[in-house]
Amino acid sequence: MELGLAFDDEDLENSNKSKTYQPVSYNAKYCPPKWFDDADTSDKDTAAQIFKYRGDHSYVKKEYAIAIEQYEESLGKLPANNKGMKREVMECQTRSYVALQQYNKALELAYQLKDNASSPDQHFQSLFLLAYVQEASQDWTDFEESVKQLLCCHPHSGNLWRRLAQCYWCRYRQYNQGSPEYCRLLTCLIRSRLLYSSVRRSVGMFVAERHEEYHKQIEHQILELNVSDELLQKAKKFLSHDMSKVEQAEGGDNSVQKQMDVKDFDKRWFSWADDVLPT
Repeated sequence: MELGLAFDDEDLENSNKSKTYQPVSYNAKYCPPKWFDDADTSDKDTAAQIFKYRGDHSYVKKEYAIAIEQYEESLGKLPANNKGMKREVMECQTRSYVALQQYNKALELAYQLKDNASSPDQHFQSLFLLAYVQEASQDWTDFEESVKQLLCCHPHSGNLWRRLAQCYWCRYRQYNQGSPEYCRLLTCLIRSRLLYSSVRRSVGMFVAERHEEYHKQIEHQILELNVSDELLQKAKKFLSHDMSKVEQAEGGDNSVQKQMDVKDFDKRWFSWADDVLPT
């Protein structure tokens, strides 16, 4: 049966001919410094981005009130379906309010972003921003809750454990060694120290230097607490053992849906001290 798969000589000749490509002229667009100051904002397709550039530039110059105004203009020009950029601009506004110490307005925007988060990444980012505002305003009670939620997603973040330790340091450093609050602070300090040490050889020089500085600060804080050897060894044993396993059941996949419930946080991380605390 004839399948019609035979090639003509002409087909073979054409396949051997090399193809030549003519270069296409390309002229890169040149933008002078601060081009956005004089840019035309009548075009609705570009106006929002131009106002955001202006706001970012004002923020860098520490002109935070002007930055907020520019961000507000940007939001007014944004199409309703551009939700990604809307969240970005609102976050910029929030940080500007924090810089002005207008914490109530910053909290209002941060909670709005958190409530409207539609994905795990957005949820985490908005929660991180909320914790940033709470820390700046020294709202330690709500800050503690937010960082615990973040740690349920990322239990191997040395930075988050260090920030939770700072929260407890401001609240509990005057408590004696027989208190649960004292053990919470010690847990966070040791946990963050272990995590920084575990990645010492796998990070770049700049990050390693920063981690080393954190490590020294943590060592100094532990010394200030005057921890007994028994308590220190018990905490190190529990927290070091935890470093050898992957916590898939507790948010190791960074999934908000599968994360450990924050109400179980204290039981998961602070229960090691139950045997050494007075009943």
